[in-house]
Amino acid sequence: MLRNGAGSAALYLDPIGSNRLPTFQQLDMKVDKPFTFANRIKATFSLDVFNTFDNATTLAILRQQNSKTANNIAHIVAPRVLRFGVRVTF
Repeated sequence: MLRNGAGSAALYLDPIGSNRLPTFQQLDMKVDKPFTFANRIKATFSLDVFNTFDNATTLAILRQQNSKTANNIAHIVAPRVLRFGVRVTF
């Protein structure tokens, strides 16, 4: 914000969508194992792994060129995440 409440100017050199980041692939995996107890209760234990190879691929960059942060990375793919779960049916 500039003095006296005047806004700031944004300068974009290329139209939105004219420059694209490279495509990427991500591997997510799931393993589950069912167990039966007392012939009635079924429990399924599961493990999910998101971003298995832990790639820090760039998803977005800062496009405003009249800024100190021009072309800096704004967002990356989330790091490897493990999720444990149990589902019980009876």
